[in-house]
Formats: sequence, structure tokens, C-alpha cells
Amino acid sequence: MLRFFLGPKPVPNRSHRLIVGDSKHLYCADEDMLVRFQQKPLDHRTCGKRKMITKYLVVDEETGVLWGEAYARDAKPDLVGLLARAWVSKRGHPMHGAPAQLVLPQSIASNEALHNQVSFVCKVVGTRLVNAPSGWGPAAQASRAYESELRTAVDIHGEFPIAAASVAAHLFSVNASAGSLAYCKEAWAQFPNLEAHQIKQLDQAYVTPGAWRADPFNEFVDGFPEASQH
Repeated sequence: MLRFFLGPKPVPNRSHRLIVGDSKHLYCADEDMLVRFQQKPLDHRTCGKRKMITKYLVVDEETGVLWGEAYARDAKPDLVGLLARAWVSKRGHPMHGAPAQLVLPQSIASNEALHNQVSFVCKVVGTRLVNAPSGWGPAAQASRAYESELRTAVDIHGEFPIAAASVAAHLFSVNASAGSLAYCKEAWAQFPNLEAHQIKQLDQAYVTPGAWRADPFNEFVDGFPEASQH
């Protein structure tokens, strides 16, 4: 938190970082797809019928504000939707607007299909792609904060369906960003939302136009008609 008091004031949307990583302690079982916690670190090579959970995070590198989603490790990634949801205006969450650059992890930069998804979104909104240097830098703290939200949900509510992580993506992301929000809400407020023509292009990337902001995500995506109206 010292970065808010020492040195230049953080400026949102100069650089975001995409983080894709497996949880070391959270998993869901094949038979019921309920999220569970185990103390011993998980290893995907010896998981058996336990599916590891993959976290997908978009982190603003200066303010620490993040948007996060979690899925079973074998689920097909929808990075178009992830980035669109991260950068569109959302009720009660400050992150919105296209960043100047997006820093990519090696796992995405080296995967043609996933890289193409990211490139499409960045081309639509005018964001420059940059390959990540080694290490996660300040984004590591954001990743731990998001993991903590998932763990807290298990501790409080018990096992829950992995699909519920999408329903709660907004809540988890706001809570994981809470340490930064009090210091940067005004700075985020100066940025415009994605433009209507950009939203339309993102909508048309799906067989069902606008699927990235359909249920359950339509509960918090703000400022545009329901996807079914396109």
C-alpha cells in the first residue's frame, strides 16, 4: 500500500497484466464439480479425479485493481470474454476502459489459439500487447488476494459449484481489490467506457452474439442493452 503514499501517484490503465495460473490448494471433484480446499499443495500430474482450478486475472499494474474469474482446469478458455468483462463498465467495480498495454504471460504468448483471442480483443480496443518479463511483480499480490477470496468462500459457505465462481466473479474481484479501491476510485472515474462500436465487434465474436455478457454476467455489466437485443 506504500505505493499510494510514496512516489508518483498510480495512474490506472497504463499497463494491465494477464495472469493465468492454477490454484495450489483449491480443486473440484469429477463427480460433483464442487470447489474444495486441501492443505497439501496440488500437483496436476497426480490429481486423479480432482480437477485443478485455474485462475484468470486481469490486473492493473499500478493500482492493483483486478478482474478475476476461475474455472476448472480443463474448461475451454474464453479470453475474449474475460478481457471484455474486465474492460467494460461494471456496476460497483472501478476497472473499465482499455489499457495502453496488456502484458502477456508466456503460456498465452506461446499458444497460438489463445494468443489469437487476446490479439482480437486488443485490436478492437486499441491496446498494445507486450510479452511478460520473468516474474509477476506486483501482480503476485493480486493473485494471492483473489485466491484468498475463493478460499474464504469455501470456509464460510462450504463446498460450492465451480459454476458459482462465475456468478460471484464480481464480488470476488471487488473484495480482492478492496485494499486499493479507497485510493484510486477518482483516478478510475476519468476513463471512458468501451465505445458502442467496440462492444458490437466483441459481441459478434460469438455464435450467439454478446454471449460474453449474457447470464450470469449480465447482472453487473453496465451501460449496454442485453445481448439478446443485438
